[in-house]
Amino acid sequence: MNIPLDRFRSIEPQDTKTVLYGLKKAADLAKNGSASQNLPRILIDTDQGIRYDGVLLGLQEHASGFSVLFAHDSMTSGAGKTNLSFLDLRLPFQITVLEAEDFLRILRFGAVPRWSEDENLTTLQLKRSLNDIQKNLLNTGIQLDIDDKLVSEENTQHNVIRDVAQNLMEFIEKNSSDAVGKKAIQNIKTIKIQFSHAAHLTASRDGSQISINLDPLEGLSRKEEFFDRISSCL
Repeated sequence: MNIPLDRFRSIEPQDTKTVLYGLKKAADLAKNGSASQNLPRILIDTDQGIRYDGVLLGLQEHASGFSVLFAHDSMTSGAGKTNLSFLDLRLPFQITVLEAEDFLRILRFGAVPRWSEDENLTTLQLKRSLNDIQKNLLNTGIQLDIDDKLVSEENTQHNVIRDVAQNLMEFIEKNSSDAVGKKAIQNIKTIKIQFSHAAHLTASRDGSQISINLDPLEGLSRKEEFFDRISSCL
């Protein structure tokens, strides 16, 4: 079996509950009116030997387990027909994501690490926040350039981008308070935040420009690590 291990290097073992909530978040984010056609097919195997094959559309947790709304192909109504099953699941059970490439995306939807815990921003709210941050950074002589893809509707993790920009501003303000830090920052004219498929946020410098590369669905490292990466570019 030829497994692309480099694509799964950031994945750690996850409990069933985390994966279930990842699937639920993915279903909640499906916006084109037919979530079952846009979500990965999964298998659920219970300890009673029952297997469910289809797509998770909804989830509620209760004291004894989970209530699940499950979509699957009809075995009796002919091709192209879909059945909905309302399942009561109790641990232990096994979940298998059949599309291995989607496994990363599913876990990211479950719990994307962020520095803030408020609800995800709309595109308009993100643009307003970034506009305020850009104005503040201009006061330090730095132009903030953000990849359009990160501000579009395609990005479902707007808070991640806002958090990066806010904490970038916090870093600049803190380091501008002393003569040494202010001198180092004066050499930076542009900070570019751009999309990449990297497993972790990275920062690099080219002349007077610092480039921050991230995939919003990968979430964020600890804030201190982020500050260290920016510091290494000064």
